[in-house]
Amino acid sequence: MSFSDFAAAQSFYIWSIFILSIALGVIVNKTNFCTMGAVSDLVNMGDKGRLRAWILAATVALIGVTILEYFKIFDLNSTLPPYRGGANKDLLYAFPWGRFVLGGILFGVGMTLGSGCGNKTLIRIGGGNIKSIFVFVIIAVIAYFMVDPFKELESNWYQALFQPWLDTASVLLKTQSDLGSIAAGFSENGSVTTMRLIIGLIVGVLALFFVFKAADFRSSFDNILAGVAIGLIVLAAWYITANVNIDLDGEEIGIRNFVTEQWEIEMGDDVPKPKNAATNLNTTSYTFISPMGQVAGYDIAHDTARDQGIGLGENCAPSHQIGLRG
Repeated sequence: MSFSDFAAAQSFYIWSIFILSIALGVIVNKTNFCTMGAVSDLVNMGDKGRLRAWILAATVALIGVTILEYFKIFDLNSTLPPYRGGANKDLLYAFPWGRFVLGGILFGVGMTLGSGCGNKTLIRIGGGNIKSIFVFVIIAVIAYFMVDPFKELESNWYQALFQPWLDTASVLLKTQSDLGSIAAGFSENGSVTTMRLIIGLIVGVLALFFVFKAADFRSSFDNILAGVAIGLIVLAAWYITANVNIDLDGEEIGIRNFVTEQWEIEMGDDVPKPKNAATNLNTTSYTFISPMGQVAGYDIAHDTARDQGIGLGENCAPSHQIGLRG
């Protein structure tokens, strides 16, 4: 997807994510897709329907991402968040298990107290739920100071309060911590890309078997719709954010590289450069907490020059879904 200038590329970037987010909100609302609901149904009633839908969504995205990365449609070694460590050399070969444990516990407690995860909070705001507006504000402010999405604080809360002791709860590996890299490390001629494809497909097939072996799930249109559609939307976001390019005299350059490498040359000093584009315009898909922090950053600084990435489209879309409950 190539565009003649930055304005056109950025407009497509934001509006395409906005439209995908509208579709995501409609599907989640119609099918009652919910992370917390999947867990609570299993614990309280022994019902695995929504859990299978959640696994189906993850599996569709997993298989799609694995195949597209194998064929070099995009590269997930530099993403937001940096799932494989990204440019941070300290994280490249680290397995920070302490973050996962603490983060998982806090996420579970938080979504229980907030009556849903970040996604569900946005959906409920679209339906006019006042409590969810309050939850959103709290999440947004804390995410802004915890993550510092625009890298403008001297020290964010994570660096000050958590990093000094959580860094000790980490294991340093000889490879990146994804299964493909680990498996390739056991073979002298093993290809990381090939191993990621093989393991991804094996895990995907096993997950699909688990999901569809239940007759009641196979007869549930809403759960199948939720799993397939949400998985495809997640995959579409990965594809779009990795493939929005700008045509510079016949040479295509990604929107992130344009901002970080060509901005002063092509745009001059009179046009404000988006802030922290090196991070916020990395290849990404749906997350909900850091984007809420971005929204808080827009409101705190009243600055239209800062990077308007996927977070803007994610968080604005649910406000256009009022009346879709039912």
